[in-house]
Amino acid sequence: DCFRQANLIQKHDVTYVQLGKVYALQEDFPNAIEVFDEALEFSPENPEILTTMGLLHLRQGQHNEAFVHLGNSLTLDPKNPKTILATGSIIQDRGDHDAALIKYRIAAVHNTN
Repeated sequence: DCFRQANLIQKHDVTYVQLGKVYALQEDFPNAIEVFDEALEFSPENPEILTTMGLLHLRQGQHNEAFVHLGNSLTLDPKNPKTILATGSIIQDRGDHDAALIKYRIAAVHNTN
């Protein structure tokens, strides 16, 4: 509730992200998606928000929506390993194992851990 109040006073990416993470931790994915949708209206070119939206849709089994958000995130931040891995997972699920393997290799190159 405090995060929503904070956004009523002054909207900020971090507040949306934290509120969305609270919902996601509670496995309340519909509300998490709703919060991140609001965040995208406020900050449509934030790759972290786009990636998180993609991951939330992926957890809901909504692969097409996930792929769109992840693709938009990669346009803005093409070296994000988390986004690349999630995209590779969707590609693999679609049966294109060679393209998925390429994504996984790219993610391994860009992963600093």
